[in-house]
Amino acid sequence: MSPLPPLSPSLQLLSLSAILSTIGLFLCGIPICRDIFRRGDTKGVNPAPFLVTTLSCSLILQYGLLRQDKVVITVNTVGLTLQASYLLFYYAYTKGRREKRRLRHFMIGEGILFALVEYIIHFGELKHPESVLGTLCVIFNVSSVASPLLTLREVIRSKNSSSLPLPLCAANFFVSLQWCAYGYSIDDSVIYTPNILGILLGTVQLSLILMYPSKEMSSTESKSSLII
Repeated sequence: MSPLPPLSPSLQLLSLSAILSTIGLFLCGIPICRDIFRRGDTKGVNPAPFLVTTLSCSLILQYGLLRQDKVVITVNTVGLTLQASYLLFYYAYTKGRREKRRLRHFMIGEGILFALVEYIIHFGELKHPESVLGTLCVIFNVSSVASPLLTLREVIRSKNSSSLPLPLCAANFFVSLQWCAYGYSIDDSVIYTPNILGILLGTVQLSLILMYPSKEMSSTESKSSLII
């Protein structure tokens, strides 16, 4: 897999739009951290989105470095910085000793996994390390994209879409569409494959919002499954 050639003006515009909109979604963690700060604890806030997105950004950033893809490098450098900051902030405000220890174990596990991947990629004598890492990124991201399916089942069962915020679902759909177009344009299946699934999931979410209008305002934030 050779380094990317220079982008055309239209592709540069698409990539800039994708970078800005994705960073906008990454910034959704700020209101969550602000609420944690006001309450003084993390009770009721699941750390899983921060953990998943931190690992995802770190893996895809490494893939972007191997491909010399400045677009992927830029967005995931910002994403990794923000998500790691959110995760450390969450850890600092976690009160229970048991909860804090469990979160620490997850964070250490992520670090070990990333270090193992780095070792295999750089010292494993692989002929095409970017292909191996790309496959791992696809598997991880497809799993992340599939995670909201449990929420969709509950929406269908209750006929209530209050757990699916329209602005966030629409934003996720739009971002997936942009990255799918970018990945297809540069012929990179690692980018466009999980985003095709993101588009399908976004279509289903928006359809359910139309079919089952929200019966009440939900206090639960739907977390974004960023996949690039």
